[in-house]
Amino acid sequence: MNINDKKSITDNIKRNQPFAISFKYADQDFLMMVSGIYVKLLTVHDQLYILNSVISIMREVLANAQKANAKRLYFAINGLKLSIPGDYKKGMERFKLDFMYKPDELCDVLMKSDFVVNIDFDITDDAISIGITNNAAVLPHEMERIRYRMEKAKIYNNLMEAYED
Repeated sequence: MNINDKKSITDNIKRNQPFAISFKYADQDFLMMVSGIYVKLLTVHDQLYILNSVISIMREVLANAQKANAKRLYFAINGLKLSIPGDYKKGMERFKLDFMYKPDELCDVLMKSDFVVNIDFDITDDAISIGITNNAAVLPHEMERIRYRMEKAKIYNNLMEAYED
């Protein structure tokens, strides 16, 4: 579904029908539109009080999914392999400077790529499930980092503690 198809999105939310949105690059306008979807979704389900937490978490996950795609493109463009430790170290040393801090270049490269991020909204009377995926395979060392962070997250009482750490 196209994020600009506000009527279909609203109708799906009101009817508790699942829907999905795909994108290649999330700029500020896109993020604002996704935030608007969260407002509608949580309002209809009388859960608006968790809006700020949902937006914070979802923006972080969206950024991570997009960054994973960008990282793969950066490595491919520079002839590096993510699975080779020396290449990985060399690539990550330059990735942020060369790519992440240049949003226009990042947008151009991602828009021309086959990489996408999907946001799946699954809605029932009793639950709202939001899944964010990309089409980049997770490497074993990335999965280790994810598991480590998930374990570490269990010690926090709230999002602020996690952000402070």
